[in-house]
Amino acid sequence: MGSNKDRARLLNITMYISLIHLTFDFGTILVSPVYFASQIASGYESNDSQPILGMILNVKSREEDRFVLGLIFGYSVEIMSTISVFLGILQFCLINRCFVYATMVEQGRFKKFKVYDNVVRF
Repeated sequence: MGSNKDRARLLNITMYISLIHLTFDFGTILVSPVYFASQIASGYESNDSQPILGMILNVKSREEDRFVLGLIFGYSVEIMSTISVFLGILQFCLINRCFVYATMVEQGRFKKFKVYDNVVRF
């Protein structure tokens, strides 16, 4: 909404919403890998349908199999959560750039730069 209307006030509200979303993403990166890894390692999630994975990873027993699967799944959830946080930071930076542009256009400071005369308003 803020970038469609190209107004500084709406973009400022969008920036704050993006920061709140980023805070929840940081909370997710702390909790979710541990939760999912413990679910698999404790046996709540059954992995009996994958006997080939035990042969590939060279594990000796079901407990080792569950532990290794939990470890791998925890790391993969952590990597995906980290990517999500980086995308949230990128989103915040892009909204901030749009906010600076909209503020300059509303205040009329954008017109005195001759380099930016041909910039199309989005």
